[in-house]
Amino acid sequence: METFIEVMKYVLGIILIIGSFIAMLFIWIKVTRLLQKKSHHYIIPPTPKEDKNWKPIDFYKYKCFIFIKDSSIDNLNRKLNRYRNSKQLSMQKIESCKQGNWVVLRVKAASFHRFKSFVWRIDDYSESYETTNEVIGFCQHKETPSEDYVFKVDNESVDGYFIGSFRTGKNFGIYLPHANSHISGNISLSSNQEINFDYEVSELPMECINV
Repeated sequence: METFIEVMKYVLGIILIIGSFIAMLFIWIKVTRLLQKKSHHYIIPPTPKEDKNWKPIDFYKYKCFIFIKDSSIDNLNRKLNRYRNSKQLSMQKIESCKQGNWVVLRVKAASFHRFKSFVWRIDDYSESYETTNEVIGFCQHKETPSEDYVFKVDNESVDGYFIGSFRTGKNFGIYLPHANSHISGNISLSSNQEINFDYEVSELPMECINV
């Protein structure tokens, strides 16, 4: 009888361990899915007016810059040449500055969508072009510094995502295919902390933007 009781205790213990493991696995899956739903890596966000996290901006109040690290002049020129005589962006509206291993482009008179598309093209890592080490977009508000923001291609996604941060530290995502859905852009604020504004800016030759 005692042997039977010991066996039952052992069996119940095994069942309890297995049950606890299954419960923990279920909770982990739920938490993972919840985190994924909040991340710009795993979802296609709604269009701006349907996005509760949408932050509309007056993009024409911004000065726009692209910081490009360790890109050869030939490679950069090949990318820029694709925009010559293009309706998307005029080369006459682009100024450049060279500082150390950085090239800085100032892009004038571009819409939210066209500027973001241009940054995406500059960051092109296809076999047709050399891979650049870093491409950072910087949008400087002409009146309110707290509205400045940086952004870059999300390398964990291949579906047209940018991650970025305002000077305030508030992170956001931009889904490029929806970037032309509204004149005020499609910045979607995020609770995720994927990029740090101060760190990104500290790495850039900011003196170039005043040239």
